[in-house]
Amino acid sequence: MSDFDPKSVEEKLVYVPRTLYQRSGFPGETRIQTPFGERRIDSIKRGDYILSWNAARQEMVKRRVKKVIVHPPTQLSQISFNGMRNPLFVARGQTLFMNQGWKQVAQLTKKDYLLLVGEGELQWAHITNVEETKRIKPVYRLITEGEHNFIAEGHVAHNFRRFRKLKTCADRFDGFVRNILAGSNRAALDCK
Repeated sequence: MSDFDPKSVEEKLVYVPRTLYQRSGFPGETRIQTPFGERRIDSIKRGDYILSWNAARQEMVKRRVKKVIVHPPTQLSQISFNGMRNPLFVARGQTLFMNQGWKQVAQLTKKDYLLLVGEGELQWAHITNVEETKRIKPVYRLITEGEHNFIAEGHVAHNFRRFRKLKTCADRFDGFVRNILAGSNRAALDCK
């Protein structure tokens, strides 16, 4: 696993060294929904636009990517679904939106359903299996504006693994302060 060279990754990414917690993210080939169609997560850079899920409005909205983070090679989990849907490969620490709210991949069971956002329709994808694989790849995570989520292979993935509400509120507070300092009249803070 020591073959990973963060210098070989483009400057658009932030390298996160090995830590004790479970990493979150998706392998490079994962397709992310953008306003212009799907793109591989490893091709997305800071400033690009992606689609986020706005739960209050029940629709996808255009949001800017604030940061792309790449983690060193990580063992992937495979989530299989009922029906013809392809399996989802993802790091165990990634948080996804399911029928009971946000849940990390490591906590998913066969009783869970993941939200599947498609062309103007919502579906719930029934999980039939979650297992560790032998696949070990660098994983990518996007930090976005607004709702702090993105659509990966049709599933809603949260930017943050831990302290989602606190980090989301802190990010919004930072934007609120920046707007005040810039003299903007758009200074409104919402930490719901």
